[in-house]
Amino acid sequence: MTAILAALALTLGALALDAALLRSETAREVLVPQPARVVQSVVGALAARRVETAHAHADEASVSEDDLAAWAAALRAEHGEFRFEDAEERRTGDVTDVRARLRTERTTTLERTFRLTREPSTALWKVTALSAATPSASPARK
Repeated sequence: MTAILAALALTLGALALDAALLRSETAREVLVPQPARVVQSVVGALAARRVETAHAHADEASVSEDDLAAWAAALRAEHGEFRFEDAEERRTGDVTDVRARLRTERTTTLERTFRLTREPSTALWKVTALSAATPSASPARK
């Protein structure tokens, strides 16, 4: 019985420490995936036609599965298959814009911007908006 109580106390202590760490900005930076990585996951899932997986990284009130599917379909129709290449972040507090560079079949590089917001309850970054415009596209080299 003593061993069970000790294990329970240890578990509760670890959970309390985890909750306290997630409230600190330093721990959030270490434990929570950075916005560029979230965008990489979203683009990778959409490139693989796994909309449900991509939607797990989206704010449900702002971006629906249909929005993600339409975004990927429009990109595919205009530029062919695509994949994530690199990203740059511009962060202001709990909102960040991530400019993702994609490689496609018909262009060497293509940029799309994703807006992400940190979810207050979990500290996770969620996609709240996707750009439809093409800030820069280079024609495919032959």
